[in-house]
Amino acid sequence: MLMNILEGLDWEPLWATHVGCIKGCVDYLKLGHSVAWVYGGSGHAFVLNVSADLCPSGPTTWEPEPFYELGRNLGYEIKTVHGHKGMENFPELQKEAWELVNLALNAGSPCYGWELLYPEYYVIRGYDQNHYHFLGPGADADTKPKLWMELGETDIGVIDMHAVRPLEEGPADDVTVVKAALEFAVAYAQTGKWAFAGAGSKGYDNWIKAFESGKAHPHGAAYNAAVWTECRKYAVEFLKEAKKRLDDKLSPMFDEATSHYKIVRDNLEQVAELFPFQGMDPEHVKDKERTKKAIEALKVSREAEEKGLAALEKIAESI
Repeated sequence: MLMNILEGLDWEPLWATHVGCIKGCVDYLKLGHSVAWVYGGSGHAFVLNVSADLCPSGPTTWEPEPFYELGRNLGYEIKTVHGHKGMENFPELQKEAWELVNLALNAGSPCYGWELLYPEYYVIRGYDQNHYHFLGPGADADTKPKLWMELGETDIGVIDMHAVRPLEEGPADDVTVVKAALEFAVAYAQTGKWAFAGAGSKGYDNWIKAFESGKAHPHGAAYNAAVWTECRKYAVEFLKEAKKRLDDKLSPMFDEATSHYKIVRDNLEQVAELFPFQGMDPEHVKDKERTKKAIEALKVSREAEEKGLAALEKIAESI
């Protein structure tokens, strides 16, 4: 059986599996970035996309183009095949995705894609004559591979396949990475143009209203809390790493921004503890005492994030 396996390719176990797959690809390419540098430098650490009913699709259904573009500052570029099974050329897209992966892996470039098993992202560790071999949430080396002509044949019905190639010039300098990431963070929150639901303060407003109205999706309440808490955890870590890498005169600004995002992180952690993903109970979203505590924590997070974004804008303007 014809097979090509990239030995050593793995994923970083993160709630934001898109970042986890990119980190795995970055490690395979030996670019030498920490999780925080990938999470923050790509801008993902500062994203928020929350719908009025806390739909669990929020963390994965925002416009990723700037996220891909910021990856170039980290030393890689992404080539994508994307489509939906409602499109007339869907069979051609399935074949195009298969060819993308074959060519990339043959060249030693790692790949990752959407919903090889669950509705999450998976690194493509290899292929045989007709199958993708992958790793990710719930999948290890012994997991049954996926037929390439079955890609996207799910209820969601999306093909989202990516090849990650290193740039010849390597990563950009630290100032470029940080400035671009912080400018994106501010623009994302202020304009909302890359969010399909609520970004910035609107995202928090949606989150709060979902609990106040009793319309919060039980699975979404847990999943959104887990993902966005992780994002803000790495926002803090990215800012701390950026402070070490950049000019000392910027240190007070980074300290200010970090202090605000620590408050965001800590309060979102409270929400995640109130609505745990492991052992999730649908009755949690009907528990008035539980939702009251979550709303209080979200209001504190919203205020701290507004101050944090102002601090990020100040840093970006000063670099």
